[in-house]
Amino acid sequence: RSQSQMGEKGWILQTGWVGGGVTMAAMAMSENPERRRRAVRMLDTICRNAVTPSGYFHGMHNGERWLSFGGKRPGCRAFSLIRRPLECTRDVLKVLELLRTRGEKIEPVWEAAAKGNLEAMVSTAERFGHLGYTVDFDTGDVLWGDTACGAFGIEPLVRGAAWFKEPRYLGTARKLADYYGTHLDRKSTRLNSSHEWISRM
Repeated sequence: RSQSQMGEKGWILQTGWVGGGVTMAAMAMSENPERRRRAVRMLDTICRNAVTPSGYFHGMHNGERWLSFGGKRPGCRAFSLIRRPLECTRDVLKVLELLRTRGEKIEPVWEAAAKGNLEAMVSTAERFGHLGYTVDFDTGDVLWGDTACGAFGIEPLVRGAAWFKEPRYLGTARKLADYYGTHLDRKSTRLNSSHEWISRM
């Protein structure tokens, strides 16, 4: 990462990919009490601070501000990669499920953040038919791309349907599974497996 991206504090947080929004789920499963506390702290930090106007989570933070790409290039709208908030929403729900299983307290803001992302996925999918590759985090509009990145939205929608008892989420997951299973390269075994799994539900 360039220093301009990382900021003066010299670090960067990603809500998805291999960042804190994903590793918190693994840490929450640990038997180590300190790791569990850190997982909940990450959950709380992201859910309280990373939600954008569209409902999606921001993708990155450099210790000073949330980052978006493209804004400094003339004629280019700011954008963010859709994969990060999709992965983060999946793992927020995983942590909530673990906390409920252990009988631990669940803050309303955590559920609200997860629900906001799920609603954003539904909105984007209804308007564009898929979740794109990059999106405008103010509006949830797909800026470009029709790639397998959006397939990361299927699992959080299925988990969200169960958590919130909301059939619309499962309906959107089915539509996305059908879309990605039929419009993208069918040589992709991993993608086809997801499509066949969700189609049986």
